[in-house]
Amino acid sequence: MQATLQQAHSLQSSLQSSSLGLSLRRAGKTTRPGDVTSEMVALDLLETAPTLEVLSNIFNLAHKQVGTTVRVPWVNEVTRSSYSISVCFPASGGYPVWKLKRGFGTQAADVFVHNSGDVELIHNLLCVNFY
Repeated sequence: MQATLQQAHSLQSSLQSSSLGLSLRRAGKTTRPGDVTSEMVALDLLETAPTLEVLSNIFNLAHKQVGTTVRVPWVNEVTRSSYSISVCFPASGGYPVWKLKRGFGTQAADVFVHNSGDVELIHNLLCVNFY
């Protein structure tokens, strides 16, 4: 947990410009169908859809914590819909799993689930929808 907090603090400077603040919350164990992980690290709400830099940062944090999902939420200013994107490197190996969800909590619905180590591709998918 201490290493996780130190990593989160190092992310703070890069997220400062687009975030309402950075906090680290351990969601604990999750048991949703289809989840590739049981641990969650949730970052604070962003003011806009994540930039390539933010996506790279959450990718790197997830890579350092195999088996843990790192998630960052935001609200679309035009539609007032809430979204989150998460990434996890499954403990079983393979490509990282990215999930874009609309809504939060039990009302969240998958917009896409994509297995890829290509952060720029994921950013491009977001750009098509949000920029």
